[in-house]
Amino acid sequence: MGTHKLHALLGEEPVAGSPLSIAATAGPLALHCCRLADEAALVDGGVVAGDRAAAVLATADAHGQALAAGGAHLAAVATSADGAPHAPAAMG
Repeated sequence: MGTHKLHALLGEEPVAGSPLSIAATAGPLALHCCRLADEAALVDGGVVAGDRAAAVLATADAHGQALAAGGAHLAAVATSADGAPHAPAAMG
């Protein structure tokens, strides 16, 4: 990610217009590449039913590149230890 220079050569001679400036940015949100930033705090410390808990979701594109800005609309579903779902919680 960021701005890079691309140097193009034909043999050992620079191609006209080289080097080029290229700006690389992250692609769209890919949920399978996102992760909870401090998952251990939720899992190891546990969360008591009825108590509030906070977590940071680190969002990324399909190549694992971190997204530069938020704004994606997400939803989460909490489950109990037996896997029973609870009401979805809106996030975002």
